[in-house]
Amino acid sequence: MRIPDHALNDGFKISLWLAVPAVLAFLLLTVLLAPKKAVPYFAGEKVLANCRDVYLLGTVEKVRTSGYGVHFGPEAQPILCANYLWRAEFLESYQPVLQVDHEGTSWQVGDWVELTFLVEGKKRLVRAKIADLTASGKARLSDLDGEPLAVAYFQSAIGKNYLSLGAYSMRKL
Repeated sequence: MRIPDHALNDGFKISLWLAVPAVLAFLLLTVLLAPKKAVPYFAGEKVLANCRDVYLLGTVEKVRTSGYGVHFGPEAQPILCANYLWRAEFLESYQPVLQVDHEGTSWQVGDWVELTFLVEGKKRLVRAKIADLTASGKARLSDLDGEPLAVAYFQSAIGKNYLSLGAYSMRKL
């Protein structure tokens, strides 16, 4: 017994009319019920941006799928990184504190520290005061004192930006 061609065609049309809406409904539900990716930073939030292990204080201006537009004020000079969209792994929230414990040492705003730099092949020392601390162990230093060449190097490479506690053999005085 042979099945007529029009009967096969009608069955295909009916199954197509049932399958297409079912697939579209499935895709719509998948998109609507999928977990939303959390945005770690929001517009207006203060962040520290990691630029070659120097941390620049800025404010998130734009949130994009590819990264965050961060505005750095004049206090973030010198900026040694291009001003582009920053990925979340290069940013951290700015949370100022008066004291932080880092690697077994208690650091406070106002503590004097000494850093060691290699300038022109020689170890150079800079003494500075901690002007600001963050909960993640980053410090902004001020009141620089020491060998003029080392102070000039510090001002040109780091300026008023933040360093990790312990960077450049940092130790408390």
